[in-house]
Amino acid sequence: MHQHTLWASAVFLATLAQETYSVIPIDDDEKEKKKNKNRKKKKKKKKKKKKEEEEEEEEEGEEVQEEEEAEKEQEEKDQEEQDEQEQEHEEEQEEEVERRRKER
Repeated sequence: MHQHTLWASAVFLATLAQETYSVIPIDDDEKEKKKNKNRKKKKKKKKKKKKEEEEEEEEEGEEVQEEEEAEKEQEEKDQEEQDEQEQEHEEEQEEEVERRRKER
């Protein structure tokens, strides 16, 4: 009976020690895995956020470029109109000069 108790105690202590010491490394590994997972998630979020910001900047850049092109086209149209008006004015002046010559 005494030997059985010793044996049972030894088995109990061995089992307890195995559970205790085997749990610690697993917890550390799990913690490390969680940390790595969280780091990866943060990196992914950062990359995603950065990519979204770049896309927004690109879209804004395209909008600005479109606006600039529209302004440039409008300026060209305005310039053409102004040139036409100047040309008409010059033609009118030339006609008036010719009329005056004819009157003399």
